[in-house]
Amino acid sequence: MNNSVKVLSVTLPVSDLATDARRGLLCLPALALLLAIGVATDYTAAALVAASGAFSVGFGSFQQFTRHKAAPMVLAALGMTLSAAVGSLLGRHEPELLLVTAVWSAAVGLAFVAFGNGPWWIATQWTIALVVAGAYPSGLEGAGARAALVLLGGGLQWAFIITSWRLGSPKEAAHDVRLRGYLRLGRLKLHLAGPRVYFALQTAAAATAALALARSLQLPNGYWAPMTALLVIRPSFNETLGRGLARFIGTLIGAGLATLAAALLRPNAEVTAVLVVVFAWSAYSLRRLHYAALTACITACIVFLLALAGLPEPANAWHRIVATLIGGAIAFCGALPGAPPAQRTPT
Repeated sequence: MNNSVKVLSVTLPVSDLATDARRGLLCLPALALLLAIGVATDYTAAALVAASGAFSVGFGSFQQFTRHKAAPMVLAALGMTLSAAVGSLLGRHEPELLLVTAVWSAAVGLAFVAFGNGPWWIATQWTIALVVAGAYPSGLEGAGARAALVLLGGGLQWAFIITSWRLGSPKEAAHDVRLRGYLRLGRLKLHLAGPRVYFALQTAAAATAALALARSLQLPNGYWAPMTALLVIRPSFNETLGRGLARFIGTLIGAGLATLAAALLRPNAEVTAVLVVVFAWSAYSLRRLHYAALTACITACIVFLLALAGLPEPANAWHRIVATLIGGAIAFCGALPGAPPAQRTPT
């Protein structure tokens, strides 16, 4: 008997789905705790920032970068903290924000072709934190507070997950890290990726253009446009097109699910927080099934997360659909045929 699930052209063993579902449960306590504190104390806005950090860092427990399993979570949390502070400080200074976004996004593209999915995911979280914080400009005190909340959420997520790993298997989180060897390997991979730097420029151009357009149109939650461009663009047009279509379909499904659930349940703050946790777990569990399924769950999770801040679910869903269309269209343009090849560096 073939115990696997097939979605479109993707076949995933049921055992892998079950493993992801169990590992996804480890990511929920930190998220649930932060939301519960926010709802109970009426510090909802602060709790949402911390919960967003925890939600993102949770995906790091599924990533791989070096032999140290906690490295993706730690690097993502620290980079997101710095990026949140920088983005918040530059939010009112558009030229500077666009310039920094271009630099961060170029690092995303270079990480993909030089190092692979793990480092690409880490750099992507940094850039997402930057553009999201740019939508909430503030002075030094406010930027520091936002960065502290991101660090709190990411750190709490790391603490829960690493403790669970050690309780479950003492050897799972214990790995030898030789920094000098990693730096030597990094220099080699960057050297090999030299001819493929074009993709880094493509990524920077797509994300920066999406951010500039979203800000010029004053789109609510417009940071979803550069976020989509970053997540969708790939070295080849066919890869970008397939990923972009999957993201758009998933966004439509997730927006529809969130709108339907809101209409049927008319949830209060407590139920909304529960829905955030449920859809977060679904995202962790279905991350390998299909990109559309992952996007649908993340979309519904974010829609309800923003609903805790008082933004109505249908409006959130519509804003995400529009921003996804803009970001996806710009990513398609950035990956049009005729560009120099930008395959990944062999690992």
